[in-house]
Amino acid sequence: FETLRHLGFGTRWCEWISILLSTASTRVLLNGTPGPPIAHAQGLRQGDPVSPMLFTLVIDKLN
Repeated sequence: FETLRHLGFGTRWCEWISILLSTASTRVLLNGTPGPPIAHAQGLRQGDPVSPMLFTLVIDKLN
């Protein structure tokens, strides 16, 4: 989140993104029955509307 802060994003927004990413989990349906939650340890979620923006900000910082 250092990149977000360096780019001028506010503390509240950075905390919101942190919570969004740290609470991510997936459940797999097997024969119509949801399995137990699988916590995401790292990375961005595929299909999450905010993922492309975060990816672009970090990649831009690496250039």
